[in-house]
This record gives sequence, C-alpha cells and structure tokens, in this order.
Amino acid sequence: MTIANKVAHAGPIAFSQSRDGDGTVRLAVSGELDIYTAPRLREPIEDILADPDTTRLMVDFAHLDYIDCTGISVLISGRRLAQRLGARFGVVNLRGQVLRVFNVLSLEHVLAPDAQACS
Repeated sequence: MTIANKVAHAGPIAFSQSRDGDGTVRLAVSGELDIYTAPRLREPIEDILADPDTTRLMVDFAHLDYIDCTGISVLISGRRLAQRLGARFGVVNLRGQVLRVFNVLSLEHVLAPDAQACS
C-alpha cells in the first residue's frame, strides 16, 4: 500500500521593491507568508541587505493576508542580519490577521518599532 503525501499550498506570494535616495528599500510582500512561501522571502531580504547602499529595509505588509511562524522566523533572521550589517530593519503596514499575530507574539515593537514614521 502506497500513501501519497498531499500538501495543500496555502497561496501565492509576490514581491516588489523600491529604493529611495537615502538608502531605504521598501520590499512589498503580497499574498501569504507560510511554511511553503517564507523561504522565498529570505533571498530578497539577504540580497537587499548585502547591497552596501542599503541603510534601511522596510518590509511592507499592506497586501499580506497571512503569516505563520515560518514567516516570522525569516523576519527575525532578516533583522539580525541587518543589525550585523549596520542597517535598520522594520515591518510596516501591519493589518488584520497579520497584525494580530504580531500582537499575540509581542513582536510589533521589535519588528515594527518605527512603523508610524515609515508607512
């Protein structure tokens, strides 16, 4: 008897980025950030922070519908990398269920400390 593993993909994820003149990069994330899609966020975060012209990375969740602990883990890793490289890191435009996850985990002050100034 063979048992096939069926995994339901929660949903797609998409990224877009913009850079302003002071070294701030805004990485907009839309869709769902879960165990299947979170690893795809790691690469753009690392690439953006590796650029010596980047002084600040703002991850914009205005169009993010869902986040799980895997997505949170990628963000925490990104924050640590930014600190090592001397850049600032934050999350902006938290809303709905995504904001609720941040509040439950008490991460809104860690990962989104200056959200008001950057949104």
